Amino acid sequence: MRDPKSFLKTSKSEDCYGRDFFEKVQKANKRSSTAYIKRIEQALKIAVPNFDTLKFEPDEMGIPHFEAIFKQWRGHGVKYQENDFSDGTLRLIGLLWALQDGTKPLLLEEPELSLHSSVIRQLPDVIFQLQKKKSGKSRLSLLLIAMKYLIIRVFPAKR
Repeated sequence: MRDPKSFLKTSKSEDCYGRDFFEKVQKANKRSSTAYIKRIEQALKIAVPNFDTLKFEPDEMGIPHFEAIFKQWRGHGVKYQENDFSDGTLRLIGLLWALQDGTKPLLLEEPELSLHSSVIRQLPDVIFQLQKKKSGKSRLSLLLIAMKYLIIRVFPAKR
């Protein structure tokens, strides 16, 4: 996702490494895409210091990018594109999109990698809330493989 052009796509099958993530976001229903990005934005406001806004827009050449605006002391926000995001922020954006978008089973292998411990503590509730909002749609089947005790301890068994 950091540099989608640096990877060669080997087949038309589903890409488990996220190389086609921008393409998926761009092809998604506009209304759904806007709602997903708004929810991701709300989560990032909690997880990332000084985070303000997340947009998905094409650049001058028509290539789509995620653009984030961060608050700063001068009063006007500073813009960054996905190549400036931390690994944790990129993983969180991809994870939150997948949790909202999919109806297929989702394997979350060590979703806590590159995430701050305060974000990890909130991750189980975020997953639960996103699944709760999918009441009219079929819910996602999750298989979670976590290495940190913190995420296992707080993940709700039943609600």
